[in-house]
Amino acid sequence: MTIVHKHFEMGTAPYRYVGLWSAPSAALAETNPNAYNNALASAPACCRNSCDHCGTGINHHCIIQDATGKRFAIGSDCLGKIDEVENLSKAEVDRKAHQRKLRKARAEIKRQAKRDEAEADLQSQRDLNGGLTDWELRQQKRDAEVA
Repeated sequence: MTIVHKHFEMGTAPYRYVGLWSAPSAALAETNPNAYNNALASAPACCRNSCDHCGTGINHHCIIQDATGKRFAIGSDCLGKIDEVENLSKAEVDRKAHQRKLRKARAEIKRQAKRDEAEADLQSQRDLNGGLTDWELRQQKRDAEVA
C-alpha cells in the first residue's frame, strides 16, 4: 500500500521506525559555525528539514523505512498519523531521551552561569579587599582579635 498525502509519496507500507535526528540549533551556528556545519553534514540523506508526509518544516526528524528499504523523515505528529508504523514505542523512547538530553544541557548552562556569577562576586571582593574575600577578611580580623 502506497501512502500519498497531497504532494508527497511515502513509499510502500509497512513502515519501520529507524531513529531520530534533530537539526542543530541556530545558536550553535552563531557560537560555533564549524560545529554547526559538521552537524548538518552528519545529517542522514533523508532529512531535509521538512516532513516527507505533509511538507511542514521540522527540527526533529523521525526516520522511518518503508517495505522496499527507502528511508523517509517525518515529524513526530505525522508519525502518529501513519497507522502502519511498527515500533512507535521506540520512537517515544528516543523522543524522551532527546528531551532529557536537552534539559540536562540547559541545567548545566544554568549551573555554569551561577558558578561564573559567584566567581565574579568573589573576584570583585578580592579587588576591593586587597586580594581577600569578605569572609577571609573577617577571619583575618577575628584571628587578630584572638591573638
